[in-house]
Amino acid sequence: MKKWLMLGAIATVLVLVGCNNFRWETSIPTVELGISQSKLTSNTVTDPTTGQQTITYTLNLTIDAYTLPGSPGGTIVAINLTGGGLLPSGIIAVEACPSTSTKLCGPYSQSTSINFGTTPPQPGSIQIDSFLVKGFTGNARTITLPKPQPVY
Repeated sequence: MKKWLMLGAIATVLVLVGCNNFRWETSIPTVELGISQSKLTSNTVTDPTTGQQTITYTLNLTIDAYTLPGSPGGTIVAINLTGGGLLPSGIIAVEACPSTSTKLCGPYSQSTSINFGTTPPQPGSIQIDSFLVKGFTGNARTITLPKPQPVY
């Protein structure tokens, strides 16, 4: 009888491991992202030799990260855009949020800009698909958003 119980327990563990449901992730921050500024600017550049004017476009963004109560600190390593590519935000450090907190901790803000040259982006064409969060212990996880969130 004990032999069958032991075999059943081993089979259950193997099924859980095989289905990838048996994972241990610790010390990874729980983070919410927001965009507090998204402004497209234009700049007219005049060629000194020809006098020809060219308009260039830059999208200026401020990304805000918040940690949820009880979350450890860490970093947001990459912000992935829909269709590939990364938002050039660099690394955003987020602090731990005490479990006794009644609100989100932060914001931990990072400003960035994207240069588009002479062709401006279409409104709604730049969207965040997912982001990579890493804990101070080295554990990491990619957070895929339920639906892409527009940046511009």
